[in-house]
Amino acid sequence: MTAPAPIGCSYPHCRQTARGRVAAPVLLDADLSDQHGFVIIRPVGTRVTKGAPYCVDHIHHAVDLTLLAAGAP
Repeated sequence: MTAPAPIGCSYPHCRQTARGRVAAPVLLDADLSDQHGFVIIRPVGTRVTKGAPYCVDHIHHAVDLTLLAAGAP
């Protein structure tokens, strides 16, 4: 049996392999304004398919943006 093909990162023009799925009210949104939210991260390959698949770098980026939106120091 062959392994499934790797899933690519959903971030535009990123060619890295996706490592996790990120589900959040703020997903890589440059316009943070008054948005507050949370982030749920699950590994790619689980049965859960909600959330965009991202590479490790863009998972960190999504978390950073969510923390900024929440007003974290």
